[in-house]
Amino acid sequence: FDVGILGAVLNLDPNVIMEDSYGIKKGYYAENFVACELKASGIDTLVGWQESNSEIEFLITNGPDIIPIEVKAGHRTKAQSLIQYIKKYQPKTAIIFSARQPKKHNTIHEWPLYFTGQWRELLTRL
Repeated sequence: FDVGILGAVLNLDPNVIMEDSYGIKKGYYAENFVACELKASGIDTLVGWQESNSEIEFLITNGPDIIPIEVKAGHRTKAQSLIQYIKKYQPKTAIIFSARQPKKHNTIHEWPLYFTGQWRELLTRL
């Protein structure tokens, strides 16, 4: 759970990050960042969900509720796996952390990646 170590393991040149040109590895960074922030916010165990071709990066609990979290590194947030999860389990709330500005679509709350550490506070405002 350290983006610096991740970059070293991937042998990623720091200029690639500064130029925002690291392709598919960008997703690894975004997921790693969200994992670090969730752990720092007090979540002891990180759990994901996978079924067929669908995958949700994280499932967290907030009281009795299970909240699926989808992580997108860029501005495209098509989140088909999240839609499948919502259809199957009907959570009250779902979250997408991405490079986009905050917005809401029914039960899906889309927040910028840098909001991850504040997820509890954001949910109390809903």
